[in-house]
Amino acid sequence: MPRLALWCALVLLVTGCTLTTPAPTPMPTPDLPRVRFLFPENNAQIYEGAEINVDILAEDESAGIASVAFYVDGVKINEGSPTAVVPAFRAQMNWVASGVGGHTLQAIALRPDGTSSPEQVGVNLILVEVVPQP
Repeated sequence: MPRLALWCALVLLVTGCTLTTPAPTPMPTPDLPRVRFLFPENNAQIYEGAEINVDILAEDESAGIASVAFYVDGVKINEGSPTAVVPAFRAQMNWVASGVGGHTLQAIALRPDGTSSPEQVGVNLILVEVVPQP
């Protein structure tokens, strides 16, 4: 009888064991830097030849902002950097509106390690229309 009990216990142990190595807990993705236009607004109309003061706010509480780049139609126009890495950085950059028609303005914030802000239409990727002077 003790042999039978030992045999049954061994069979149950081998066949009934469902222990597996648990999947590793995924590490949370760190927040990415955020950047948005304070001025101009999305879908703004601007007179051709007008010099506007583009106002950009970049934020990253976890790693900080190292720089902000401003693009018009995919071409870098200007870049600004704080004197030290900061959690929030406001940059104002001049742009002379040229070329009647629609233009894409984009702002990209960078962390010190080079991580950039994601593209968000209407937030850091906006459209403006340059119209002829009256």
